[in-house]
Amino acid sequence: MVVTDYLYHAPGKEYGPGHMHLRKSAVVNTHFLSYICLRCSKQIDASMPRPDGHGGISVQSDTQPIYLWQCLFHSSHRILDDFKTIFPRYQKNKDEIEAALSKETIFPWAALTRG
Repeated sequence: MVVTDYLYHAPGKEYGPGHMHLRKSAVVNTHFLSYICLRCSKQIDASMPRPDGHGGISVQSDTQPIYLWQCLFHSSHRILDDFKTIFPRYQKNKDEIEAALSKETIFPWAALTRG
């Protein structure tokens, strides 16, 4: 509903029903939404006290990305195993997908579904 409303009110665009359906389908399909979920992250402060090598302890600055998919609450080992398989696949294909989305005129269906 949100995507349809956005497309309907897009400034300077007057999509017909067929074009609106194609554009909405490209954005709300499972592969694209999974890509967005795997891509979205936030850097958090991961500073920890550590030995400084001189007999003392100092706080060493560090940041760590937390991805949206890591915030999914579940108790399924299968889902965890799927994430361990899918995230490396995303990292392998993300540059190709990003390039296609920003520069190409054809939606990157093949890259989104590639293993």
